[in-house]
Amino acid sequence: MNEIPFCPTTAFALWYAQHHFPKPPMEEPIHRYNGLTSIVLYRHNEYQVEQFILDPMLETPDHAHPNVDSVEIFYAGDLYFRHQGKLLSTHEQCQLVRPDGQQQLYGVMWRVRENESHGVNAGPRGCSFLSVQRWLNGVKPHSVGKDWVDMATGNTFNKDIKD
Repeated sequence: MNEIPFCPTTAFALWYAQHHFPKPPMEEPIHRYNGLTSIVLYRHNEYQVEQFILDPMLETPDHAHPNVDSVEIFYAGDLYFRHQGKLLSTHEQCQLVRPDGQQQLYGVMWRVRENESHGVNAGPRGCSFLSVQRWLNGVKPHSVGKDWVDMATGNTFNKDIKD
């Protein structure tokens, strides 16, 4: 490995790596689904944190995850989150900025229990959110993009979910 000379940028990189850097698992850390990317940032036993990044103007269907209890956390962009048929974040809310420069919705959390309907629309800037998950029913954690039910059609997507 190349050694990098010490400088203020290196000091910041070391600080960030020691205090904030995610520790993704070796197995299946990155998934891509038609304009949506997920990165597993952390996995331990039945717990997992997955970051989702959606291309601009992408819409997900209303769906549920039968094997996951989760908290979704607003991270960045234009994220219009639906839960049980109700829109919980709007375009206007996504435009609000705090005095510290962060989006007003940064860090807002939404609880989604197993089998509860939810979906996301990305606005013109795209969006990102974190999904903090507890996997249920003896299912080994993997991407939630492989374990869901489309609420409109009833189609189930559950590839490789059992140990």
